[in-house]
Amino acid sequence: PNLMLTAQHCVARVTSSNVICGRSGFGSKISANNIQVTTSANIFRATEVYRAAEVYVPPGGNDMCGFDMALVRLAENIPATSATPVIPRIDGFPARGETYAAIGYGHTGWDQGSGIRRRIENRQVQCAGDCPSYTTVQSTEFLGTDGTCQGDSGGTALDSKGRVLGALSRGPS
Repeated sequence: PNLMLTAQHCVARVTSSNVICGRSGFGSKISANNIQVTTSANIFRATEVYRAAEVYVPPGGNDMCGFDMALVRLAENIPATSATPVIPRIDGFPARGETYAAIGYGHTGWDQGSGIRRRIENRQVQCAGDCPSYTTVQSTEFLGTDGTCQGDSGGTALDSKGRVLGALSRGPS
C-alpha cells in the first residue's frame, strides 16, 4: 500500500528530449520531497495526495532503453478505501499475442484531455524480451502493437488478470 511503480524518466532528469537507445540516459533523481501521488481519476481535482519518501531506480544501467522504471515509496500507506493494491505479475514474462490494458493520464490529442485517468483495453504484446527486428526493445521490455496516449509514461500495463506487467515507457516518435 505504500509502493508505486513508474517510469524512471518521470522521477529523474533526462539527458535528451528524444530517446536514442545507447545514448539517452538519466541524470539525477528528483528529490522525493518534490513527488506527490494521487489515486484520483482527475489529477487536477485530486483531494487525496500522498508524498513520496524515497525513490528507487534500477542499479547497473543508465540507458533509457531497458532501465526506464522506478519504485516510489510513499511516506504513508494509501488507505484501502482509496485504492485497491495491484499485484505484480512475477510468474512469467509477457508473451507474443497476449493482451493487456494500458492506464495513464496522457492527453488524447492536441494537448486535450490530459490529467484524466484512462484505461485503454485490448493492447497486444508484439514481442517481449527478444525482439530481433526492433533494436530499441531491450531484454527487460516488451513492445505493444498499439500506442497509448502522449503523456501516459509511468502508467501501468496490466495483464488480463489485472496484474502489473510493467510501467509504460515510450512510444514511436
